This record gives sequence, structure tokens and C-alpha cells, in this order.
Amino acid sequence: MAKKPIFNLKNRIEDPALVVMVFNFKGRRIVLSTGLKIPQKFWNDAKDVQRVRASRDFPRHKKFNQRINLFEAETIKLWDEYQARGILPTAKEFKSELSNRINDTHQVAPSLLPFIQQVIEERQRMNKPAGSIQIYKNCLKNLETYQKERKQKLSFDNLSQSFVNDFTAFLFARKNPLGENLSDSYVHKVLTTLKMFVRLADDRGVFEGCPLLKAKLGVKKRERDNIYLTEAEIHILYNLELTSKLANVRDLFLIGCLTGLRFSDYSVIKPENLQTVEHGEKQVQCLVMTTKKTEQKVVLPLVNPMLLTILERHNWKAPKRISNQRLNDYLKDLGKLAGFTQEVQINEYKAGKRHKRTRQKWELMTTHTARRSFATNAYKRGLPAGDIMKFTGHTTVASFMKYIKVTTEETAVLLSEHDFFTGKAPLRAVK
Repeated sequence: MAKKPIFNLKNRIEDPALVVMVFNFKGRRIVLSTGLKIPQKFWNDAKDVQRVRASRDFPRHKKFNQRINLFEAETIKLWDEYQARGILPTAKEFKSELSNRINDTHQVAPSLLPFIQQVIEERQRMNKPAGSIQIYKNCLKNLETYQKERKQKLSFDNLSQSFVNDFTAFLFARKNPLGENLSDSYVHKVLTTLKMFVRLADDRGVFEGCPLLKAKLGVKKRERDNIYLTEAEIHILYNLELTSKLANVRDLFLIGCLTGLRFSDYSVIKPENLQTVEHGEKQVQCLVMTTKKTEQKVVLPLVNPMLLTILERHNWKAPKRISNQRLNDYLKDLGKLAGFTQEVQINEYKAGKRHKRTRQKWELMTTHTARRSFATNAYKRGLPAGDIMKFTGHTTVASFMKYIKVTTEETAVLLSEHDFFTGKAPLRAVK
């Protein structure tokens, strides 16, 4: 996580009070005035906020926070530069350089695309997840392409409903690397990401009242039809005789199937993640990790023979990692080799239309299939959703249930012995 400064009020006896920035680094400390004075009742002193409260009674809050954001961004940027050069400046040197940079920064608000680029760079310096950064970059790239092809410079004030409609049509007409139309979910993500940037600009006082904030997007997020592997199919993969490359792919994928972790977590398991956990008088060997995306602690018992064998085979760590995209390609080879050729009907939503497709199961295998397989198989075995969520790291039942891929036929079989369907009399309270 990038080192960040803190902001507080210099003298709480005075009202309005001066906002100052404090930055500590390697035992050194600088204090720099922001030049902003605000009534104390409008200051939010919470550790993760330290900004002016949004209030109609203090209409300048956005402008004030914009300047505070400038101080923070320039401080982080300068510190990162010193770190990259291997230089430890004195407090006096750092403060002088920072003051010069802030004074030299033009207070003219950046236009739309430069603002988005600025936010992306800020969040990269703050070590935000790579997946989120890629979503931001996809949005920016599509906007740049639209601007070039339409020969129309984009700005905050021309993001009207007409723009949304035309930009949506533009995205619907684009193709992915496979030559297919972009999915509705992808288009929805681009539009909502753009709206996030616009809302952020509004909050910072960069541009207030952008028409996009009131525009209707008109494209729904569609849940994809996904597959999972049954426990029998997981055993088929485990027992396959494979060459070294596909063997590593198989082992990495099966770790995901047997732990429920995300690819970003199950692909980086290390020996130190294997710990002995005590509860009462019992000790159990467990896999203990803090998930990368949600920073939740997950503790999973290491008792499955397949999982233990795979980890032992790789010296108690994940097999050599490859990129998510490469692994997705290899998984299709693996699934085809395993004979997962049963036909699966799926719905695809592209350019605002539903298309029914029939695919063989191996064609739909991805790294995320592993996590979905764990959740679905555990659910079918009767584990309570709340307990499974402790392993998958889901925070809401609604988001968890999206992973459960039980068909209506499977549900009928699972519930066939339930008292309600067998007609067994319910228990009666004894008086």
C-alpha cells in the first residue's frame, strides 16, 4: 500500500480552523499548510476520510476536497519517485520539493480523458487490485477509440443521454479479439465505470452537474450461464495421466476446485499458508490465507486426500503460476482430453439481444469454474451457505448464490426425500 499523508485541523481553538497535512517517512516528518480554513463542524476527522463533509451549508466542500486530494496525490507521487531512485531526502528537502510542485500545479480542472488517466495513475500508486485497474483502462481505451472514430472531442458537459445512446451503439458494434460482439455485461461495465469517474469528478469539484449523472444507461448486467464440475469429474481430472505442462495446469485448477479460492489466491499458495489450527483440545492442519480481493481471512481444513497429494507433489505450494488467460486456454485442452464433451445450452446476451448457444462443456471451462465447482458441490452435499461462505470469502448470500449452479432437475432429486414431498407428518409440539 502506498504511503499516505494525514490531514487534520491545526488549532481546534480557532474556528474556522486551518487544515494541515502531516507526512511521516523513515523517522522524518513534515507539516504543510493547505491554506484552507473551514468551520470545524464541516470537518470529518475519521481516519479513513479526513476531508470536508458534503453539505449544502458549505457549498465549497468539493473545491476544498479537490485541493486536499491534490496535496495527497503529489505527496504520494513524490515519495514514490524518491523510493524508485533509492534516495532518502531530508524533511527539509522533501517539503521544499513538494511545495514547489503544488505551487506549480495549475488549478485548472483536467478535461474528461486526462482526468480518468489521472485517477487510474492515482489508484495504481495506491496498489489497487490489478483487475480493477484493467477495468478502468478498458473504459478509457473505449472512450479514446470512440472519440477518434466519431471525430468528436469528449468533455464532461457533452456526456448527455444522446451520447450514452450513441456510445452504447458504438460498443455494441465493436468486436472482441475472437471477432465476436461484446457482451452486454462488458458494455454495462464500461458505462458504469464511466459513471463512476464522472461521480468522482463531481465529488472532487472537478466538474459538477455532469448530465451523465442523470442519464439512463439502458444496458443490463447479465449473469452469464456458467458451468461447474461435479465431484466425479474432478476425480476424472485427478486420475488423468498427463505431461508436465498439462499436469501443472490440472493441479493448479484442482487446488481451486478443492479450496474455493479465487485464482489470484489459489495460484500463490505458499508453505507458510499451511498452519496448525487449535480449537479446544483438537488440532487441525489448515490452509490459512487473507484473500487479495476482499482482504478476508479464510481458514480451510486440509484433510482432502487429493488436495494433500497435490500440495505435497509441489512442495506444499501452488504449481508454477501462469497467466489467467493462458490457463483458460489450457483448461479447454484439459477438459477436452478428459472427455467433458456433453452439450450445454447457454444464453449469451450481445448487442442487447439474447442468443441461445449449444457448447460442449470443455469449451466453457475457465479458472473461475474451480471456485464455482467448490461452492456448488459443497452446497449439494448439504453444507450450510453461511459455512461455505467462510471458505469462499463471500460477504453476502446474494453474491454467493450466484455461484451455485444446481439445475432444476438436480434440485428435484436433492429434495425428493424431504419430509414435505414424501408426505411425512410434521413434528407436533408436546403439550
